[in-house]
Amino acid sequence: MCAELDQGHREREWFVTGLALPELFSDKFYFKDPDVALSGIEPYARGVRRLFDQATARAEIVRCAPIADDTIEVLWRLSGKVS
Repeated sequence: MCAELDQGHREREWFVTGLALPELFSDKFYFKDPDVALSGIEPYARGVRRLFDQATARAEIVRCAPIADDTIEVLWRLSGKVS
């Protein structure tokens, strides 16, 4: 799973493009930060795509590694402008 997540993100940079691979996410996917909370990978992907300026935004994976049987830790670096 970690290798698929790493490869998929390197190809699609979905943390800024919203081009996520839904098959890698549970139907119970939930995202929350100080400004927004939502359920489902599709609403998350749409929100990410609207948030970032697609001409300048980049998302670089620094590290993707399993840290427990049910946990993958991803360290990334974002750059570019927000819309």
